[in-house]
Amino acid sequence: MEIINHLNFRENPLETIEQAVTLGEIYNISTPTGNAIIISEQEFRNILATLEIDANTYLREKLLEGMQIPKAELIDEGDVVW
Repeated sequence: MEIINHLNFRENPLETIEQAVTLGEIYNISTPTGNAIIISEQEFRNILATLEIDANTYLREKLLEGMQIPKAELIDEGDVVW
């Protein structure tokens, strides 16, 4: 996360926003009254999805269980019938 003073941000806000969108950069814009965070929409959606999974106790437990399975015991993605 990069911290930027609000005055520096005002010099070229579009460049900062584009870097957040294209490079996945996260910016903390500091102001005299508090800070604001700039992230891409995709990163925001990822955060929301993570929070949704974490709020679902059953799904969270299943994911944690799945993480304990050794890779050698997993099936190849190509063998999955959708």
